[in-house]
Amino acid sequence: MENTTVHKEATEIATGIEEQVRIVLGGADYDTILKVSIYAADRIKSVIPMYTGNLNPQWKLYDTVVEILLGRLNGR
Repeated sequence: MENTTVHKEATEIATGIEEQVRIVLGGADYDTILKVSIYAADRIKSVIPMYTGNLNPQWKLYDTVVEILLGRLNGR
């Protein structure tokens, strides 16, 4: 159940990032929008602090966001 919740939230975040990048880049092609979105999601993850001894659930969420965006880039 939790994986479904994480995936749903990650999909919404991925779509939101993609929409914001599309606005900023204007007429860029879809591959470029996805590449910038992947970079943005990765940078967001990098500023989330790591909990000592445990993987931060927000890290897992943003790992899933990046996976979703990579899947879109690769046609999945």
